[in-house]
Amino acid sequence: MYKQMATGGVTLQDIATACNVSVATVSRVLRDPPTHCSKATSARVRAAADAMGYNPALFHAARRLSLRGHGKKSLNHLIALIFPEGFNYAWYFNTILNGLMEVLTEEGFGLLTIETTHSATDEMPPSLFRGDVDGIFVSTKSQRFQPMLNTLRESSGFAERPVVFLMDELAGCSSVRADKTAGARAALGYLLDLGHRHIAYLHQRDGFDQVVRPIEEHYLGYVQACKERGLVPEEHLYGADIGVDLWRYAFDTHHFPKLLSVEAICASATAVPLLHELRIHPITAIMAPNDSSALIIYHLLRQHEIRIPTDISLIGFDDTIPLLNKQREEILSNVRVPLFDIGRTAARLMLDQISGNVTGRCVEILPTTFIDRATTALPRSNVE
Repeated sequence: MYKQMATGGVTLQDIATACNVSVATVSRVLRDPPTHCSKATSARVRAAADAMGYNPALFHAARRLSLRGHGKKSLNHLIALIFPEGFNYAWYFNTILNGLMEVLTEEGFGLLTIETTHSATDEMPPSLFRGDVDGIFVSTKSQRFQPMLNTLRESSGFAERPVVFLMDELAGCSSVRADKTAGARAALGYLLDLGHRHIAYLHQRDGFDQVVRPIEEHYLGYVQACKERGLVPEEHLYGADIGVDLWRYAFDTHHFPKLLSVEAICASATAVPLLHELRIHPITAIMAPNDSSALIIYHLLRQHEIRIPTDISLIGFDDTIPLLNKQREEILSNVRVPLFDIGRTAARLMLDQISGNVTGRCVEILPTTFIDRATTALPRSNVE
C-alpha cells in the first residue's frame, strides 16, 4: 500500500521512492503527453501517484520555469477568450461559445474569459503575460485588439503563442469567419429574382453618434447580385438608417435580448430615417444587417400599418433571434451564419496550432445559407 501524503506534500521523488524507480521515469509517466515507459511501470507509477494524492497543478509553475530555462514551454490546458461587453448575454456570441466549449471540454482545455470595452492594454490580466495561457481567442474588433497584441508579442510569457480571431481578421493572426458576402449575394439575388427592384439595406453604426455606413461584406454581396443580373446597383439599392435611438436599442437587443421590449421602443421612436426613405422611394424590400435590427424593422413597420411581406419584404442576417408567429413558428427569412461550427472550427484550429500540427497564419471561411420563410414575397406591384 502507498502512504497517503499531506496535501501539497507529494513530489516526484516521493513517488519514485515508493515505486523504486528514478525521478526521470516518474516524470516520463506523468507528463502530458506521457513518453515511453513499459505498461507495467506506467500503471504502477500512476497507481502510486493517485494513492499518495499527487497534485501536478501544485508544481506546474516550477515545471514551467524549469522548461523555460531549457528553451521549452509547458502546456497549461487553458486558453483565453477576449470578448466585448455583453458577450455572455447575446445568442449570437453564446452560440459561438458553445461551439468552442464543446471541443475544448472534450480535449481537457479550460477557457479564461476576459471582457474588454476599450483598447487599453492595462485591461489585460497578468495571467496573459505570465505564460498561463496556451493561446487567445479574440471576439473584439481587430483594430481594438491591435495594441493589446503588440504588447503581448513583446512579452516573453506570451510571445508567439497562437491568436485566433472569431468573425474578424488581423494581419499575423489566424481567423475563422463566415462568408457573409456570399450570404448577402444569395439573399438579395432571391429578392431580385422575385421581381424586387427597389431594395433598402440598413446602415450600421460604429458608435451611436458616428456617421452610418454599410457593412462592407454585405454591400459587396448586394453589388454582386445586381451585376450578375445585369442591373446597375446604384439604381436599385438604397442605404437607410433607423436612427440613433433605435440603433442603440438594436445594439442592446443584440447583447441583452431578454432585457428590453421591442414593441415599446418602436412605439416611442421619433426620428426614424428609414420611414422617410419608404415615403420618397418605391421600396419593396429591406435587407437588415442582423436579427436584432430586423426585429425592430418588423415591429416598426407593423406599427405604421405597413404589412410584411405584402407591402415590404424583410430579410434578417445571422438567424439567431427568433421572430415567431402565433403558432410559435419562425417566420423571418434569413441568412444563417454557422456560428456553432465557427466556434468548433476555431477551437480545433487553436489546438492544432498549439500542438504544432498547423503552423503559420490560417484563415477558415465557412459557408452561409439563405433561408426563405414568411417575410419575403413577390413585390406588391407584381401581385396587383
